[in-house]
Order: sequence, then C-alpha cells, then structure tokens
Amino acid sequence: MKKMYWLLLFVTLPAYSADFAKSIQPFFAKNCYSCHSAKLKTGGLNLEAYVNAASIAQEPESFEKILQRLKAGEMPPKTMPRPDAEAQNSGLTTQGSKSR
Repeated sequence: MKKMYWLLLFVTLPAYSADFAKSIQPFFAKNCYSCHSAKLKTGGLNLEAYVNAASIAQEPESFEKILQRLKAGEMPPKTMPRPDAEAQNSGLTTQGSKSR
C-alpha cells in the first residue's frame, strides 16, 4: 500500500503544486504557523518547512499525521482560533484523499 501511496503522490504532484500555493500554505499561515513555525517548532513540528508540493512528498507520513489531527479536530487546539468547516474541508484536508 505504501508503494502505491508514493506512486499516486508523484503522479498527482502537479496538482499538489497548485493546491499548495492556493490552499495549503495559506491555511498553514493562518491556522498553524503561530505555533508550528521555524522559530517555535511546537511539538517538534515546523510547518514552514513545507514550502511546496515536493516537500510534502518527501515526508508523506508526517503530512498524513497532520491531516489526521486536523480531521479529528485535535488541531488547532481548542484554546486557539479554529478554522471554519469550509476552510478545513477545502484544499488542505482533501489532499490526503488525492494521494490515495
């Protein structure tokens, strides 16, 4: 299954590139960078390191964990402003399904 995951991820990389610039990076900037930046790295996570679709492809397991935590409502923490359902269900959380 993991081999298929990688194959599909690289086949869909051009779509990820457009989605990254239009949805993923802006979502991270608005909802995540305040804790998960290069400077803070809360939980050891620096989301600023994801600069394009290729950087996501280099760490698919990490990105999948991020998607799972968002979908489960674990992130952002309940004490922080949370994205509305439309923002969360737009580009970012659908990326995992594109790569499967």
